[in-house]
Amino acid sequence: MKNLKTKIKISLFLSAITIFMVLLMDLLIGKFFLKHDETVYRVRDAIFHHTLKKNFSSKKAFWASGFYEINTDMNGFKVSKINQERKDKNFNILIIGDSNAEGVGYKAEKTYYGLLEKKLPKFKIANMAVSSYSPKVYLSKLNYYYNNNFYFEHVILHFDISDLVDDYFMYDYDEKNHITLTKGVTSSKLEIKLNQLTKIFPLSYQVYYKLKHYDEFINIKRNDVYEIIAGEYMYKNKDTYFIKNERDIAFEQTLNFLSKIHSLVKINNGKLSILITPWPSTLKYYDANNILENKLNNFCISKCETFLNLFPDFLNLSDKFGYDNVSNEYFLGKFNDHHFSDKGHAFVADLLYDKIK
Repeated sequence: MKNLKTKIKISLFLSAITIFMVLLMDLLIGKFFLKHDETVYRVRDAIFHHTLKKNFSSKKAFWASGFYEINTDMNGFKVSKINQERKDKNFNILIIGDSNAEGVGYKAEKTYYGLLEKKLPKFKIANMAVSSYSPKVYLSKLNYYYNNNFYFEHVILHFDISDLVDDYFMYDYDEKNHITLTKGVTSSKLEIKLNQLTKIFPLSYQVYYKLKHYDEFINIKRNDVYEIIAGEYMYKNKDTYFIKNERDIAFEQTLNFLSKIHSLVKINNGKLSILITPWPSTLKYYDANNILENKLNNFCISKCETFLNLFPDFLNLSDKFGYDNVSNEYFLGKFNDHHFSDKGHAFVADLLYDKIK
């Protein structure tokens, strides 16, 4: 009996030492080899919920495709390195949108914004886009900068497929033009603590995450899951997010905010264009009568300078080279991600240049 207790004590001690050594190794690897600044330069904002940190530079921003360089100016706009010190308030073109417009995974020079800037050297172009934005946030942020004496001659609003879902389910817009998360998506204290731990022990978190989502990694690609669910309102009458007539209510709400954006831009002597681009899955399951293109086309007839619909251009690519090739070459499909690759950004930049030059 005494020997058994001794063996148990030794086993517990060795287990504790092993766990300690694993966590120490995880901590050191995370600190010196896997450390990234993704959570450093993405910051909270009291008015439009979140933004990019002002006057920030790092070569350790991180996305699915790996580390990349990020530079921001005094306004927190993502910029090319040569524009980091600019203090302009008057711009010929403003791009506003979410993660695809921000250009996650790539430094500004390789995004469609940066490439368009090179093609139009006489134009001053600003990129106000930030991941997870939607029309409510666009309106809030535009209000803020107009109130601070900024001028944008031409606002290109990159409406992402997820914007409808985010606008309806994620954000609340109050009478002060402030953005807050809806009650259902507010992070709990436990989630915040767990998120902090993922930064300290990145390897342990990856093991935990992959065990938790084992069936997803084994049976289906992440981008197919996310895209089909968040974008299926484009090609299904009944979808996962919207029940009964919720989709129509969501569109009515979003179009109302787009109308407010149009009025705001017009009052400030600018013009508005709306840009839409596909996700890989919306090419795969494309429906020519989809609600997104129809609603935004009708909206733009009376309110937009131009409706920049790039769906036909990407569909032509898909027909020519095949869906899988386009998904992997023009998007980050090989990383199970629906965002543009550098080739996708170059393609969008060429199309925009031809349409607005």
